[in-house]
Amino acid sequence: MIHIAGMFIPFTFFLLVFGIAFTFLRTRSKERLALIDKGIDASVFYGVKKNKLAYWTLRFGALMLGFGIGLLVGFVMADAYNDDMYMAPPIFIFSGLFWIIEFLVERKIIQKDNK
Repeated sequence: MIHIAGMFIPFTFFLLVFGIAFTFLRTRSKERLALIDKGIDASVFYGVKKNKLAYWTLRFGALMLGFGIGLLVGFVMADAYNDDMYMAPPIFIFSGLFWIIEFLVERKIIQKDNK
């Protein structure tokens, strides 16, 4: 037996996403046009952008380096102690450690650029 209601779930989901995006973009456009009509400079829309993903390669590289070293340490510990339980903790510890190091390096780079 074909479930007709099951076919409408994906359609309804995409319709909902489209409706939200359309409403957001239309409202933003109307707001901008109203401000321009009042004589406000359009540069307020293109102010200083805070690029949070400027150092995404550094972040991704630090995560992968930490994951790889953690995996290596996990393999060595699992082999030495004959227990697979020692696999996961080094992965998370080294991944977190390298993200902390990445944060410190990124903060130092940003402070250097601001001077």
